[in-house]
Order: sequence, then structure tokens, then C-alpha cells
Amino acid sequence: MTMKNTQPKYLENRAKYIPEGALAVRDKLSDAIAYIFTDRRNRPCARVFTGRREKPRYSNYFGNEVAREASITRRFTKRRNEQRQSLTIKAEQRKPHSFAVGDILDAVFAARGYYIEFYEVTKVNGKQTITLRQLDSVKTYKGDNKFSMIPKPGQFTGAPITRRVNRGSVAVNDNLTATKWSGKPRTGSDY
Repeated sequence: MTMKNTQPKYLENRAKYIPEGALAVRDKLSDAIAYIFTDRRNRPCARVFTGRREKPRYSNYFGNEVAREASITRRFTKRRNEQRQSLTIKAEQRKPHSFAVGDILDAVFAARGYYIEFYEVTKVNGKQTITLRQLDSVKTYKGDNKFSMIPKPGQFTGAPITRRVNRGSVAVNDNLTATKWSGKPRTGSDY
């Protein structure tokens, strides 16, 4: 009977980037780990790994050990900040959205002009998902190819689409993100 290796795959693959005899220095407040060693020219070196990365996130040699230690400290601090920011973003994403049926969203895109599209929330599917439909709008020209637009609530031009809400906005498609409409006419331009 053979024993299975219980070590995660990324740690197995990471081993080829760690020089023989390197000393591991772990950050107690993040998932960063630094391996310190001296190279063939007897220079102090460090390789820092974070998360599940197989390759080092940072690898360098230094003029002295004080510079190496200062660099490792900076890298550990940077990783702590990255992880803190990631947790904040994840917490925001888990919060239920504030959209309700009847809310109007606007989306602006630039492609040979500055165009506006309006959408109305027709159904709230859950904490993170809504269904919307594109609205017809009234366009008033102001001259020089500039115009203002306001939506016509309840007058739909498109089929219903279901989208996930991400931090107060909705990705309508790859190029278009909609947010709550302010209630004021939006200005755009034609070419």
C-alpha cells in the first residue's frame, strides 16, 4: 500500500523555485512566506510567495541583509493590505442590493458618440440578481449633435434580461454597466 502525498499540488510545484538550504520566514498576519538564502556570489537573496502561487511573486538579491529584511517587511505589509482589501470587497459583494421593482437604471457608452440607454427593474430575483428590460426614451436635441434623454417608464423596447448586481451596478453586457438613474436628464452626443 502506497501513502498518498497530502501536500497541496501548488506546494509540490513551488518546491522547484526554492533553493536548497533556504530558510522559510512566514508572515504571521498574512499568507505570505519568504525564503531567504545566499546566491553563488554570496549575496543575500529572497523569494516571496503568496497564496497558492507556484512561482515566486517577488525574487531579488540585495547589497546587504538589512536591505533584504526591509524588502521582505514591505512585501509582507503589501500582502496584508491586499488581503484586507479583498475581504472588504467580498463583504460588500455579499450585501443584498438596494434595487427594487420599478427602479430605473442608466448606462452610458462611447462609440462614435456618447450614447445613453435606460433600463427598468422588472423583478428582484434574490439578494444578488435582478431582471431588467430596456426602456424607450425621449431624446431632445440641443444643437451641435448634443442631446438630452429621459426614459419612458413602463415602455419597454427589449426582452427581459437577468443580471447579477455587483456593488451597486449591473453589467448589461461586456461593454455596458448600468447604475441607478439620478432622475435628471442625461446628455449625450451623436456624430
